[in-house]
Amino acid sequence: MIDFLIQKFVKNYEDTQSFTTRRSYGNLSSAVGLFINLFLFSTKLIIGLLTNSIAIMADAINNLSDCFSIILMVLSFSMSTKPADEKHPYGHSRLEYIFSSLITILVIYIGVKLVVASFKKIIHPEVITFNIYSLIVLIVAIVAKFWLSKFYYKISKKIDSDLLMATSVDSKSDCISTSIVLISVVVFKLTGLNIDAYIGLLGGVIIIKNGFEMITDTVDKLLGTGAS
Repeated sequence: MIDFLIQKFVKNYEDTQSFTTRRSYGNLSSAVGLFINLFLFSTKLIIGLLTNSIAIMADAINNLSDCFSIILMVLSFSMSTKPADEKHPYGHSRLEYIFSSLITILVIYIGVKLVVASFKKIIHPEVITFNIYSLIVLIVAIVAKFWLSKFYYKISKKIDSDLLMATSVDSKSDCISTSIVLISVVVFKLTGLNIDAYIGLLGGVIIIKNGFEMITDTVDKLLGTGAS
């Protein structure tokens, strides 16, 4: 499926050193990511409101934040692939590292918001309304995010993009956090034990941890590693 999309929408897809080809890869990644994240956001938000689950709604907001990340991705590929000029004799490739840092900061922010919301719900717990549709949506979301992570990873390797690699890690974090939410819903159904807020807290910590790992790698390259 990934190879099909590349061959269908990227002209001269084997010429990964070309600015035009690189931008086409970026546009394809952005379009696919935007479609999947908007779909997941809308479905999770509806199910979260129906089931009164803070973890599912937080997961929905996380997908919405990914849409803003994709906008940054579009800007990054548009600006970083500009050829060298008089003021920038080494080109604009380091802009990709800067945009990658912005996406990572957004990931950390979402993790902090999730931790805060979970703490509030631990103090003031609310009942979860179990719905079979929530299980279906969460399973679909896990599969979609896992595929999207592989999609970003494969393209990042093809064009040597730190930005897409960071986005791949972000999608993998979403897959983990959604899996944790699924566990909380199943546990509630089987035992009646409401661990929604605690699971949300754990998911937030995982997101923050991955965010800091991503930004450390990017900052290292900005400070001391040459751009390819």
